[in-house]
Amino acid sequence: MSDIEHSAIERRLQAGPVVVVGFGVSGEAAVRLLLHVAEDAEVRVNDGRPREAFDGEIVAHFEGQGVRFFFGGHTDAVFEGAGTVVLSPGVPSLEAVERARSAGAEVIGEIELALRYVRGPVVAVTGTNGKSTVVGLLSAMAWAARLPHFLGGNFGIPLSEGVRAMADVGGEGLYILELSSFQLETVRGLGAKVAAILNITEDHADRYEDFAAYGAAKARIFAKADRCVVPASDPVVNGFIDAGAAAGAAGVHRFGAGGEVFAEGDELVDATSGQRIARTSLRLVGAHNALNACAAMLIARLAGLSETAIAQGIADFEGLPHRMALVGDVKGVAFIDDSKATNVGAAVASIRSLGGRPFVLIAGGRDKDGDLSELREAASNARAVVLLGEAAARFADALSGAVPLKRVDSLEAAVTGAFELAEAGDAVLLAPACSSYDMFDSYVQRGEAFADAVRALEAL
Repeated sequence: MSDIEHSAIERRLQAGPVVVVGFGVSGEAAVRLLLHVAEDAEVRVNDGRPREAFDGEIVAHFEGQGVRFFFGGHTDAVFEGAGTVVLSPGVPSLEAVERARSAGAEVIGEIELALRYVRGPVVAVTGTNGKSTVVGLLSAMAWAARLPHFLGGNFGIPLSEGVRAMADVGGEGLYILELSSFQLETVRGLGAKVAAILNITEDHADRYEDFAAYGAAKARIFAKADRCVVPASDPVVNGFIDAGAAAGAAGVHRFGAGGEVFAEGDELVDATSGQRIARTSLRLVGAHNALNACAAMLIARLAGLSETAIAQGIADFEGLPHRMALVGDVKGVAFIDDSKATNVGAAVASIRSLGGRPFVLIAGGRDKDGDLSELREAASNARAVVLLGEAAARFADALSGAVPLKRVDSLEAAVTGAFELAEAGDAVLLAPACSSYDMFDSYVQRGEAFADAVRALEAL
């Protein structure tokens, strides 16, 4: 028997083959976990892409351990007799999966699968914006407390990998999870020690029927939570609390103005514990990051971390790549990479964090069909906006008349064009308000390409 034990009999997998749908990073991690904890189960992998799209050595390795692969489509034969179907995040609704569900298969996500083997308290954070920064701060606080912990979920490493890694050091410790709406769709009852929603603004309109459906997916994070954390002044998030999304929780705690933890003058203040931390110890710029720090302070206190660890974690945290990162300065023009601003709300927060500094905005990419009216208002203060990618035409229509516009065909041209439009003392801000998938594999690759283009400009 594996050293990762089942916590309760009802958490075991249903009898029958287990089918993992989607063989990306999360799917591969799910397969590794299944081979570790369910030695007798028949494991199948299904992906609509052809076999040639995958690393042949990895596929052969798993086949050598008895895993069966089904590439190139999603047929009923793949799911025949399945007891459990594990969906990778972002897998769309599939008719074959729904027929398997109707035939009695349990359909869960990679997060739900991994949760069944977690031994230790879970702190879970979601929100349209800021969640990576908050879990990064929480990890820094856990390090300061010398507390064994795993940081992952939507943040880089799948939870299935984390369960295996934590087992190697005894299994116990804190699990800090960033969770997306896609991941939460297939979570039954997270049961977090602390569950937090930082904000809910329009995003993923290309996936959800409406804004309410998107918010409801986020609100699933509160299922069976001990403590719930929400922003004091956000009527959308508090509306879900009022509707009973946090029913059964021991308490609902709020951060921001009017809440338990808030920014006041030059300090971050926890009114409940009495802790005060100088804002100068926070290396992140912008009012939105002060709010993120308040959220992290509140979550950490509820999770049982000491005031010393909380303060040290804030002081130690240097920020995350591609989130308001200064990547270069060319003749007095600062180039700021916020490639992680993949929706309108995030881009607006990035603009506002500049504090009135003159700027040229670079935006565009693969459209998420969000409402651009707030971006139009925020960008009206820009010296100019440079647009690229699939969304350029719609963004141009939405921003026309509010700000000078320039359309380009590449990120390199966007950097050059923005520099030509900027003046000494300005910032050039990459805050795309779109996903990167029309031109890049990820927002990380887009941010790296932006930095490369700035370095090339510096060398001229």
